[in-house]
Amino acid sequence: MGLTGQERKEKEVSLLFDLYMAMEQSMEIKDIMLPILQVISEYMDMEKGTITLVNKDTGKITIEAASGLSEDQKKRADI
Repeated sequence: MGLTGQERKEKEVSLLFDLYMAMEQSMEIKDIMLPILQVISEYMDMEKGTITLVNKDTGKITIEAASGLSEDQKKRADI
């Protein structure tokens, strides 16, 4: 059975609050990417997830934060 409209709104507000709390921990984006990904993973019931960034100078795409991946999997995914 799915969530009612009210339950979905309550879950969304709770998610936004938890994301805000994760972002409050540091002014450095690299410090908050994993906590943000972990919050999203919890709310979305994700098994695996990544935050990837493109280096504007090299064009290389790298995984900056990962949930559910080994270090080897993260390294193999860098392109």
